[in-house]
Amino acid sequence: HSYLYIDVGGGSTELTFFADGKLRYKESFNIGTIRLLKNMVTEQHWGELRDHMKSNTKSKWPIIAIGSGGNINKVFSLSKRKEGKPLPLELLKDYHKEFSSFSVEDRIRIYKLREDRADVIVPALQIYVNVMRWGGIDEIYVPKIGLADGLIQSLYYDLQKQGLAD
Repeated sequence: HSYLYIDVGGGSTELTFFADGKLRYKESFNIGTIRLLKNMVTEQHWGELRDHMKSNTKSKWPIIAIGSGGNINKVFSLSKRKEGKPLPLELLKDYHKEFSSFSVEDRIRIYKLREDRADVIVPALQIYVNVMRWGGIDEIYVPKIGLADGLIQSLYYDLQKQGLAD
């Protein structure tokens, strides 16, 4: 497989693409949840992301998305999926449509979302759905452990092997 790591934040979306066992690119786009809420993302921004995805995310292997960030973690939690099982693109589209039909206050009440999550979850889903559609990706994995935690854990295991860690 090839892998597209998608990290959606408030100000930007970071994409990291691995194919054939190599890092192919790492790009940042000024499309984030807060920027979307404040109408700071133009059609040109979306076009740049779409064009980048279509021309740079090619692989002879199927592409698997790996998502990180509080929003995709919350969607995964709400989905009641078992750990290690992916979220299908169609499910993300359904959540986007469902959440969009409610006000922020209703999202807080119905889904027990925190206020700072209830407003940004819709634009986050919009970003994930677009990236996956443009990359021809059908599902996204949501690791329980974050990237920074994973790197620290990996470094710790390496040090243990060398006898340098307790």
